[in-house]
Amino acid sequence: MTDTESRYAQIEKELLAVTFALERFNNYTCGSQALTVESDHKPLEAILKKPLSQAPPRLQRMLLRLQRYDFTLIYRPGKELVVADTLSRAYLPNKDGNMDEELNCHVHTVLNSLPVSVNKMDQIRTRTDEDEQLSQVKALIENGWPENKNVLTKNLQEFWKLRNELTINEGIVLKGERIVIPESLQDEILSDLHVGHFGIEKTKLRARSIVYWHGMNTDIADMISRCSTCMDMRNNNQKEPLKPTPVPSGPWQVVGTDLFSWNQSDFLIVTDYYSRYFEVAKLENTKSVTVITHLKSIFARHGIPFEVRSDNGPQYSSSEFKTFATKWKFKHTTSSPYLLKRTALQRNLYKP
Repeated sequence: MTDTESRYAQIEKELLAVTFALERFNNYTCGSQALTVESDHKPLEAILKKPLSQAPPRLQRMLLRLQRYDFTLIYRPGKELVVADTLSRAYLPNKDGNMDEELNCHVHTVLNSLPVSVNKMDQIRTRTDEDEQLSQVKALIENGWPENKNVLTKNLQEFWKLRNELTINEGIVLKGERIVIPESLQDEILSDLHVGHFGIEKTKLRARSIVYWHGMNTDIADMISRCSTCMDMRNNNQKEPLKPTPVPSGPWQVVGTDLFSWNQSDFLIVTDYYSRYFEVAKLENTKSVTVITHLKSIFARHGIPFEVRSDNGPQYSSSEFKTFATKWKFKHTTSSPYLLKRTALQRNLYKP
């Protein structure tokens, strides 16, 4: 391996070995069907099953070179790869650095395409070295991840699911093609992402193509929800148009009725929609029969209305009240409590 290749992450070294082997024996491997490659690095199985766009830049370059080979990679523990494991400990020096130059060129092309300035890259690199968590992540990427997640400390376990996508380039930790931002720079990056005051979803979409840190989506949503400029300029729901209740042509044609409590007592109120005159009766209980009895008394004094409006309370939705409306020949209209109260406020029957 060249000096640069020796500094690759462990998963990059393993895929480099596969690439070297297939290209070294190209006369036998190219065009062969049902070719099997055995490797003692289990994460390679998952990487090869993912779309090419989700692989880290350096792995992308090697995967592109492997497209011409029809092979299946299977995992074999090191103790079962006796010959390969033995020869890997007695290797010959390699002076050919063409592969290394091509891989680095591809990685630099990907990094240069990101909308991050050189000064910002230098700042991210410095802060990454100073960040305790990312320093430990870099060591794991270079030396290999443990077999068991529980071996890691709690702050490193959040990177366990991403271990196959993490690489290092020029001191910067990458998740695929996205830069892993150290904690000390996350607030500053959030401000840069929101400089144009885009909405939550657009800001998330922009961030997902450039940067990454654990809980990034939640941080973006919290920041924008506290932004006074965004709150002032956001689209508000259209206000519901006012629908005033038509005024009856005469008194006591349309009345509204409802129950209310005051001073630990229950009362019945009946209001005329034309004159705004109302009557109140104290109830012994809130049963439907009791309400009907007091309504009969009020109707006997003022006349039977054409229409009685109420909410859908049990007193008005009962079978007794339906029988009462049929026998006394008035129309019973029900609505939600909110709608009934709003209608009353529009008619100024109650003080808001």
